[in-house]
Amino acid sequence: YLIHFPKKVRYNTSFSMDENNQFTEGRQLVTYLKMLSKQKVQLTNQLEKLLYQHLTEVIVYCRHGIPGWLLRLLEKYPSAMQIQKAGVEKISQISGISPLKAKSILAKVGTSDYVLSHQIQHVISVTAKEILHKENLHEQEKQYLIEQYKDIEQVKLLTSLPGIGLHSAVILLLEIEDI
Repeated sequence: YLIHFPKKVRYNTSFSMDENNQFTEGRQLVTYLKMLSKQKVQLTNQLEKLLYQHLTEVIVYCRHGIPGWLLRLLEKYPSAMQIQKAGVEKISQISGISPLKAKSILAKVGTSDYVLSHQIQHVISVTAKEILHKENLHEQEKQYLIEQYKDIEQVKLLTSLPGIGLHSAVILLLEIEDI
């Protein structure tokens, strides 16, 4: 089309070189966000494998991914024996775990007599901690990206469409630039 109809093509000259550079830098941040997501998925897959091998009692809670409360639990208590020793009171202090849920967790791991090595416990704990860190970092960087571009007129235009939020509008703008 560009070759056959060169007179119909209008090049938008309203963007300065600084704005084009801003889009390039924004795309680099989007690439960084994608990398964080991939790393989180890799760590989650590794942790799920460890749970299947060594802590099968908690797999029932991982039907739709590993919930944040379970990650916080595994970070502090990476084995069935440690969970049992912690008891309802300490477990229910973890964000997202009610006393009722703590009792349910203890009932599930209470039957386990499987002894985990200190190395495996360490790997489970550190992996859970790293997943939580990646989630937090991803959210912070996503908010930073939104803050950088939320006041651009084209982002405001895109968010006026039903179903398009700030994050989606910013990503669309960065990917296709001039809307």
